[in-house]
This record gives sequence, structure tokens and C-alpha cells, in this order.
Amino acid sequence: MTSPLLHGPLISLESVDSTQNHAGEMLRKGEPVGAVLALEQTAGRGRFGRTWHSPPGECLAVSLVFPHYADHPRPYLIGMALAVACARAFHAQVQWPNDVVSHGRKLGGILTEMLQSADGKPVPVVGVGVNLNQASFPEAIAHIATSVKQESGYNLAPQEALDWMLSCFSELPEARSWTELSDAWSRLDATEGKAYRLQDGRQGVAQGIDAAGALICEVSGQTEKVLAADAIFGRPS
Repeated sequence: MTSPLLHGPLISLESVDSTQNHAGEMLRKGEPVGAVLALEQTAGRGRFGRTWHSPPGECLAVSLVFPHYADHPRPYLIGMALAVACARAFHAQVQWPNDVVSHGRKLGGILTEMLQSADGKPVPVVGVGVNLNQASFPEAIAHIATSVKQESGYNLAPQEALDWMLSCFSELPEARSWTELSDAWSRLDATEGKAYRLQDGRQGVAQGIDAAGALICEVSGQTEKVLAADAIFGRPS
């Protein structure tokens, strides 16, 4: 996979509401940007509007802009490839469609959005959040969250973490279909057994991932498939 920093500069900020918002605004204005890295996010977000907790200097909070993948046939694979890169960099695992976990707790997450460039093209912009140096978490998430420091005892600066992740990303093959990514994903996959809430509100339990990258889950005794694109972007209205 091709690093966005080969196509635009890294913008480093002390604090921002959301790296995703900032990167999207630069893209819309036609300003050169490969990635936006912030030491603090005051309004970081995950998929479906969830809040992402980003204390100052303790997280990797970065949004990567991929105009060179504007015509990618399956842009959700870029975010899934970044999940694999994170898992490789930080000795963790992945859970479908794009969570990074360690010993069953969430280490990081990926937010993939299609945002409009100055020339009107939909461009993949991928937000990455990884817990780096937290020794503890708020009570509400302490049972489900972990950090690189908690797992390994290692303190890691956000810039160093970004370098590690992008190095692993560049080692992955170009993923224009699930076939190119599936081998790297399967080596790190911890999806089986995870509980999912489907878009219609029903609960499912993951059984695995099929040959096309769809989630196979058991719902009320029946086997169903959930497409990665639907899980990441939502179903078209």
C-alpha cells in the first residue's frame, strides 16, 4: 500500500477538535495534505458518531488523506489495511471490520470516510486512533480499553507510533479486493466470538469472515452475512 506522505505533507498540530475534520477541510480547499497528526483531540470521533477518548500526548490521533486512491473500487479496504498495519506495529490483533485489540481489549480503531476534494472527487480519509501511553482509563471504558504502555510497558511518542504504522502499511500489498488483504488479516484475526449489534438492532455473534471479506455471524440460530462496506459506511438510504 502507498503511504499518503508520498503525496502530501504531514501537518502536526498541538490540539484540534478532530483530525478528521481538519484533514477534510484542507482537502476541500485544495490545500496539500498527506496526514494530520494532533497531540490532542477535543472532539475525536469513531464510527457512527461514537466519541474517541484522546488525552494530550497519550494517543496516536491522525487522519490520512488518500487522493491517489480516489478511484479505489473498495475504499473500505484502505481502513482495514491500516488496522492490519496497526496490529503489526503494536503487536496486537484485528477484529472485523477495523478494530485493533490486545488480549480482548480495544487498543485502537479506524474511521474511514469518503470526503470531497476541491475538484469534487470522493477521497478516502482514514482516521486512526491508538491508545499509546495511558496507564489507566475512565471507569466507563476501563474494562474494554487498553494501551501500548499497559500491554508492553513501553512509552511511545505519537510521531514514532505513526512512523511504525506507516512502515507496516507500506509493506502490505495493494488491496484492490479482499483477496490481496485476506492473508495478512487472517494471521492477526480475533473476530470469532465477538458480539455485534447489526444495523437493524439485532445481536449477532461472529463466526468468521468469508472469502469476500464479509462477516459471517450467528443471529438467533441463523447464519447471516454482513458486508464490510455496510459496517463501515452504513447502508445507502
